[in-house]
Amino acid sequence: MDVISTVTIGVLLLRLLKSVISGLIIGSLARWIMHSSGSFLKNVLLGIAGAFVGGIAADWLSAGWFLSVLLDIGGACALIALFRQK
Repeated sequence: MDVISTVTIGVLLLRLLKSVISGLIIGSLARWIMHSSGSFLKNVLLGIAGAFVGGIAADWLSAGWFLSVLLDIGGACALIALFRQK
């Protein structure tokens, strides 16, 4: 493995760890915002996925910390809306 791929893997692993930690909070917050009736575990998993997608979007936009958090919450809300139980 060369240095570039090792750094890229490290960055992705750190982003995943950040997504898991912040996804717990963001999933709960998105559940409250979206008035979701889904289970807590489902909302946390969607929060983790939303935080991961929001983090990638924030990196792509070179966004600051605050905009990154807003993108994380927006990604989680979008996923909860997409998988909403009817």
